[in-house]
Amino acid sequence: MYPNTNHFICSSLLVRINFAKQIKRRLHGCLILCKGDKPYTMKDLYSKLSTLWKGAAPWRMVSLGRTFYEFQFSSYEDLRLAWAAGTTNLKPRILRLLQWTKDFTPST
Repeated sequence: MYPNTNHFICSSLLVRINFAKQIKRRLHGCLILCKGDKPYTMKDLYSKLSTLWKGAAPWRMVSLGRTFYEFQFSSYEDLRLAWAAGTTNLKPRILRLLQWTKDFTPST
C-alpha cells in the first residue's frame, strides 16, 4: 500500500468537484460597440455592472480579449440574477451575456 494514495485521490476528487461547482457559476459576456466607440476599461465596466448587480456577493471579471469577458459569481443565485437581466444596455454600449462553455473562444 502507498500511504499517500488515498489522500491524493481524495484531493484530486475534491479539486474536480470544486471546479465543477465554479463552472456552474460562470458566464461569458460580449460588449457590443457601435462603430467608432472605444471599449470601456475593465474598471469602468466593473463599476457599471456593480451598480446593476448590486445585490450580488463579490464577483470577478476577466477580459478574454476582443470585448469578451468571463464573469464568475460567488453563488449560483447571483449568477441567476445576472442571467435574468439578460442583455444589458450600458448606454451607448450593450453587454450580451452568454452561457459559459469550456471551449469558448473570443473569435466565435
